[in-house]
Amino acid sequence: MQFFENRIPPPLVTVLFMLAAWLFDSTPTEVIWIQVVSAASVIAGVWVARLSMMRFFRAKTTINPLRPESASALVTGGIFGYTRNPMYLALALALFAFSLYFTGWWSLVFTGGFVAFLTQFQIKPEERALVQIFGEDYVHYRQTVRRWC
Repeated sequence: MQFFENRIPPPLVTVLFMLAAWLFDSTPTEVIWIQVVSAASVIAGVWVARLSMMRFFRAKTTINPLRPESASALVTGGIFGYTRNPMYLALALALFAFSLYFTGWWSLVFTGGFVAFLTQFQIKPEERALVQIFGEDYVHYRQTVRRWC
C-alpha cells in the first residue's frame, strides 16, 4: 500500500470523496439547519486554509504536499499551534460541508474515510520526512500539537 503514499494531491482526494458522496445521493437537502451547518463548515474551512497558507508563505517554505522532503522551515506558530495539519483540516471541513449537504449523516462516513486515507497515505509519510529534516524540533512539536485538531 506504500504505492499511494504522497502520490495523490490531497485536493484531488477531497474531490474524489466529494464525487463519491454526490454519487451516493445527489439530492441537495432542503433542511435549513443542515444548510447552515454546511455553510459554516465551508466558511471555517476557508478561514483555516487562509491562515495556514499565510504562515507557509511567510516562512517561505513549500506547500506542495507531494514533496515533504523539500520543506525548508518548520512552521509551528499561529494555527499550527493548534493543529499540525490545518490545510488538511480545511479540506476535511469542505468535504464535510459538501457531503452533509447531499448525504446528511452519511457525511460522517465520507469525512471519516477521507481523514483515514489522508492520515495513512499523506500525513504519516510527511511526518517521517519531517523527522528526517527537522529532527528533535519536529518530534517535540509532534508531541505538543495534535495531528488533526
